Amino acid sequence: MDELQKQIIKNNPDYSKCLECFLKITEQNYKSCEFPNEGVEFEYLMVRLFELSGLQVSYSITSAYEQIDGVIHLDQIPFLVESKKCKNKIDIEPIAKLMSRLQTRPSFTMGLIISFSGITSAALEYMKYLQPRNIIIFQGTEIELAIKNANTKNLLFRKLLEVKLKALIERSIFDYHLNAFLEDIQ
Repeated sequence: MDELQKQIIKNNPDYSKCLECFLKITEQNYKSCEFPNEGVEFEYLMVRLFELSGLQVSYSITSAYEQIDGVIHLDQIPFLVESKKCKNKIDIEPIAKLMSRLQTRPSFTMGLIISFSGITSAALEYMKYLQPRNIIIFQGTEIELAIKNANTKNLLFRKLLEVKLKALIERSIFDYHLNAFLEDIQ
């Protein structure tokens, strides 16, 4: 276990602490004291949220030729995670990079894009034509809404990933939004 992983686990033992951390990280002039920058802290925090939902995770993985923000295992399905905490919506490049990483993995490996600022319309349009369609999006206000609604009883992040995967498989919807999910479970 690396030092950054130990730090994020220690600082975020439950969802309420994760919400505090998330709100702190997303402040405009926030500077991380313990992590190289707020983007790295955001990456670790996103993986931690899925870990708190009972999922097996691996934190950041770096090799000589690639860096993966984490891996989340939903039962037997691994998700390579790409997290972005930036001012502007992400465009096609991070999606294309994740696609190329997925092509070097077993065919059952999925991708998960987590973007604080959201995704451009051009990137969403690009994703409509990806083959195979194996990337799910988690973006913008969904993140804060999910943390606020999560607790150890409902395992919201696990359920959200399950529902997003189901929407992708059954209806080919890669950007199923949390608002629709919360309406469905109420």
